[in-house]
Amino acid sequence: MGAPFAGLVCRHRALAQRLIVRFCHGDIEVQFVRQLKRFLGLSGLLRRSLDGPEHDVTLAHEVEFLTDYLEIQKCRFGARLLFSLDIAPETDSALVPSMLLQPLVENAVEHGVAQASHTTAVHIRSIRENDVLRLEVRDTGPGLSTDPCMLQNGVGLRNIRERLEHLYGPDGQLELLNDSPHGAVARITLPFCLAGRDR
Repeated sequence: MGAPFAGLVCRHRALAQRLIVRFCHGDIEVQFVRQLKRFLGLSGLLRRSLDGPEHDVTLAHEVEFLTDYLEIQKCRFGARLLFSLDIAPETDSALVPSMLLQPLVENAVEHGVAQASHTTAVHIRSIRENDVLRLEVRDTGPGLSTDPCMLQNGVGLRNIRERLEHLYGPDGQLELLNDSPHGAVARITLPFCLAGRDR
């Protein structure tokens, strides 16, 4: 097992452990157990997807992973969390770095849903514009921190920026914005590349 894959597996397991801890103070519902088992089972999917040297997965696989993650979070937050997907069909087979969007979705949940007293929506969107793939994670929570250090130095955000720069140079970008009238939006831009084709 290579170091990059080992790091992703450790992150995957740590994420699952955090989910377990958040449920350990009450009765664990059957729905949660079912979703968590499926989520843990995606380790096999990650392993198969990470066989290539660039550790890419199709966007469809990434979205499947995120959907299971959000279903588990719905067990935690109930009606306080809504989520929706708007994935352009032509982007399903596009290659993206594995778990690229997961930190953004996790931030939307932890800093959006968890910090809001009202129902909060998380929306994941993808579009293709010529040779560019645009990915977006939007939430209707309180919005971004006003502390620039938190926006620049968070571990998850820093890792995303470093991965994008390493893989795509200036063609890979992460942008964080406050949304109107409230909430936050994270946008990733990277080259559009289909599975089975060289970059």
